[in-house]
Amino acid sequence: SLHAFAAALAALTATALFALLRPRVGALGAGFAALAFLVLPLVQTFSGTLMTEMQLALCCTLAVGAFARFLASGARSALVLFALAAVAGILTKGNAMALALLPPFAIGLHGSWRLVLRPALWLAGLAVALLCAP
Repeated sequence: SLHAFAAALAALTATALFALLRPRVGALGAGFAALAFLVLPLVQTFSGTLMTEMQLALCCTLAVGAFARFLASGARSALVLFALAAVAGILTKGNAMALALLPPFAIGLHGSWRLVLRPALWLAGLAVALLCAP
């Protein structure tokens, strides 16, 4: 049923959170964060209704994780995943346009100004803009 699909999206988002946090805070901390996400009242509400918020949360979580991997490694594959997740999120719901703020803030806070000169970064942004333009 569609309610099971919404619950599965919440579980996938929690799993993505666990996978992203485990290298940084360990399995116990990541497990706690994933469980805390699942028991949030908003997650409970949106998991029981037919709304796009759980899909949006999954797409944005994957996009943020992919961009964090790009910051750490500079891998182009991380930018491809970021672009795909951002496109999926934006096409799901316009609120994912907030992901456009992620690269400048993340690069600025991380201090990785050399990444701005990488053509792959600009191509990923261009791909998202072309695929999501009205």
